[in-house]
Amino acid sequence: MERQDDDPTTAAWPSASSIHALVGAVCRLTDDPEWLIAALTEMLTAMRPPVPPTEAEVDYLLSSSAFTPTQLSRIRGRVAHGSLALEGAKSFLSALYATWSLEQVVSYMGSSRNEVLAAVEDGQLYAAKIGQSFRFPVFQFNIGRPEPLLPHLPEFIEAVHDRWNWISAAAFMETPQATLLSVSKLTPRAWLLDGGSFEDIKQITNSTRWR
Repeated sequence: MERQDDDPTTAAWPSASSIHALVGAVCRLTDDPEWLIAALTEMLTAMRPPVPPTEAEVDYLLSSSAFTPTQLSRIRGRVAHGSLALEGAKSFLSALYATWSLEQVVSYMGSSRNEVLAAVEDGQLYAAKIGQSFRFPVFQFNIGRPEPLLPHLPEFIEAVHDRWNWISAAAFMETPQATLLSVSKLTPRAWLLDGGSFEDIKQITNSTRWR
């Protein structure tokens, strides 16, 4: 594959066989490879390329004994090799697989597509546009219980929709919080399912610097 003249990167293009293997792996994981590739491309494109440290920064790190020259060289090599992009892709894909498609939500809710999209617009359902398609983090669904949705879901959406991205919101809901105590620390999702007050959740969201 030839490089385009306006491509600002300096790394060599991967071989055709590497690209073919990647596409094959994606096709093995999903029945909609076009969407998954679009979503992953969108995420990677949004990432900033790593910037090498300046000479002054290197001098400071070495003089402060934070790193040895060998350690610093190893870290710089890993970053240049794409370790940050790889870790970002892992986190993104892990969060992505804990989402449902619009069609899955329509089936679960027993509603029409228009009704589900209207609920998103009204702040009754939480969705993110990923790869030009709506995805719905599964934390909001009350699977196996009479009520299909998490208690206080609209209040949670209102509290975070202008402040956090969908990955942060989903991670928060599944992370045990020190101030949500029963027999042990509970996740915000478990707290609300057990009948806990949303005000306790709101206090945490207001004091937490997620993005």
